[in-house]
Amino acid sequence: MHIKSTNNLPNTPIIGFIGRLEPYKGVETLIKSIPFLKNKFDSFQVWIIGDGHQKQYLEQLSIKLNLTDKILFYGAQLSIESFLKKFSLLVVPSLSEALGIIALEGLAAKLPVIASNIDGLVEIIKDNTTGFLVPPNDPKALADKITFVIENYQFAQQIANQGYLFCKQNFDIKILAEKLYLLYKSLVS
Repeated sequence: MHIKSTNNLPNTPIIGFIGRLEPYKGVETLIKSIPFLKNKFDSFQVWIIGDGHQKQYLEQLSIKLNLTDKILFYGAQLSIESFLKKFSLLVVPSLSEALGIIALEGLAAKLPVIASNIDGLVEIIKDNTTGFLVPPNDPKALADKITFVIENYQFAQQIANQGYLFCKQNFDIKILAEKLYLLYKSLVS
């Protein structure tokens, strides 16, 4: 199947990951989902931004699975904004998270976000409302959801816009500062 450039989806969609390359971030799940995607799409790339203890293992896994034509490892970056602008969607396949800051960054960039259905992410990503949820550590489910987003990109963009509004309404620094001010003011009264 060749993806046509419709609904703002480029001919070569870029599936992005940003984070530490550590086991709890679930990058191995993302890499293991790619063979399923290769069976569906001719053209796509996976950009992995980050560094960590698993970097060499993940690079070797991509070689073992014959995925070097699909995966680009960019290492740690000082600024992620330019990458977020190039991504078609953001994947957060974590196995554990305290608070998914990168999911918030994805929402703020108006990207469709696919995240693991775990504590720390479900407070931000509401399935089919602010983003998309998948079971953790399930490469096939992740591939199926990525496929859904690519094949239904106009719908995914609508969800991304709702995610952006959710992020702006609940995590904007000015709004948080105002809420904190009102809380302190009520405590002093």
